[in-house]
Amino acid sequence: MNNPSPEKNKRRIIFNVIYILFTIALLAGIGLLDDSLGNIFPVLQSLLLPFLLAALLFAISQWVLDGWISKYIIGFMGIKLSWWQAIKLSIIGHYYNALTPFDSGGQPMQIIYMHREGVPAGKSTATFSMRCISFQISLALMFAVSLVCAGAQYFQDQPGMLAFPIIGLAANALLTIAVLIAVSDHFRVRPAACMVLAWV
Repeated sequence: MNNPSPEKNKRRIIFNVIYILFTIALLAGIGLLDDSLGNIFPVLQSLLLPFLLAALLFAISQWVLDGWISKYIIGFMGIKLSWWQAIKLSIIGHYYNALTPFDSGGQPMQIIYMHREGVPAGKSTATFSMRCISFQISLALMFAVSLVCAGAQYFQDQPGMLAFPIIGLAANALLTIAVLIAVSDHFRVRPAACMVLAWV
C-alpha cells in the first residue's frame, strides 16, 4: 500500500470534508424545498433514543463486517488492508450507493479509492466481483429456504405472485452462472457467457 506524504494527505482530507459538506448542504436544500417532506420533523421528534442508538450500532456493525469481507478476500491476493482502510472502504461504498441511482456508484468509487491506495484495479475489481457473486448466491439460497419454509403461506395471502419471484430467482441464477463462466478457464463456453452478459 502506498503511503502518501503528510501534505498530500492533508489536501485530501480538506477536499473530502468540503465535498461531504457540499453534498449534505445540497441534499438538505433539496429536502427543504420539497413541501412533501414537511412532515419529517414531527416524525424525527417522536423517535426514541434507544432505537436511534440501536440503529447506529447496527450501521457501524455493517461497516465493520463489510470491511472485514473486503479485507479477507483481498488478503488472498497478497494485499494487506488495515482495519481502518477496510472500514473506510465500506463507508465509501455505502455513501456513494446512497447518492447514486440503483446503488450503482459505490463499487466504482471503492475501486478508485483502492487504486489511490496502491491496489491494482484488476485485483480490486476481482475482489468486488467475488463479493457480488457471493452475495447473489447467498441471496438465492436464502430465498429458496424462505420459499420452502413460508412460501405456501405467502402465496396463499398473495395469489398470483408466484411467477415473479421464480422469474427473479431464475434470472439471478443465470447471471451468476454467466459471471462465473466468464471469469473461468472454460474457453469453449466463455464466449456464450460473455454474450449473455453483454445482452443484459
